[in-house]
Amino acid sequence: MKLTTDGLVPGAEVQGIDARGILVHGDEGQGRTVCLIREGARDADLSQRLYNELKQRSRALLIELPVLDDNNWEFVTEQLRSAITEAAVRQASFIAYGPAATVVLNLYLKEPKVVRTVALLDAACRPHPSYISRAVDWIEERLPLGLPLRLRTAGFDAKPFLHRIRCPVLVLTSPLASPFLCAQAREMSARLPTAWHVELGETDATHLDELLLLFYDVPAKCPQKNIAGRNGGVTAQPSA
Repeated sequence: MKLTTDGLVPGAEVQGIDARGILVHGDEGQGRTVCLIREGARDADLSQRLYNELKQRSRALLIELPVLDDNNWEFVTEQLRSAITEAAVRQASFIAYGPAATVVLNLYLKEPKVVRTVALLDAACRPHPSYISRAVDWIEERLPLGLPLRLRTAGFDAKPFLHRIRCPVLVLTSPLASPFLCAQAREMSARLPTAWHVELGETDATHLDELLLLFYDVPAKCPQKNIAGRNGGVTAQPSA
């Protein structure tokens, strides 16, 4: 049964969209499923525009997550999984904007068969890393054997698990991305087994939708890994 009207995914009692639940803004079209995932109103125009394009050629779901923090990311992942199950989606391609990328990556770790491909725009390994967390990460990377400075925290960090994400992943940074997000994109694409990395320039940004639509057709099984250049090209051929 499709979710055709806005509504919170069933769960615990909710007080405001940012408190507990997720919101499904649309479920339209037919064919292979693609889920567009954003956090709150962030990237609303971008996601809505691409949703309008995708629903013409496939089944598209537009899903809004609450604002993520160290305490709710696991709950939000379960809510996303519930939404997908309720919509009778067995497998989907995912396009995630900003902090919402961490939930999609966590979903893959829990349910890898549900995730066909992933496209990430201006993503980081943590949903909202503080300056202190960024500084500790930088120091840890330079310690012998990567010895940890911090105790284990409740927050999600995708970095230690990126090598387990085997599906094709497109890692994009927009002209608005900070130097930190650009560095995170380069690191993520280097650690992911099958990833394409594209840094969009000012002139490329207008072709973002076309690039995402192109990646949507990349074969999920045995694609050839290729780090794309600034021209925004994504090429992939299945292995023989």
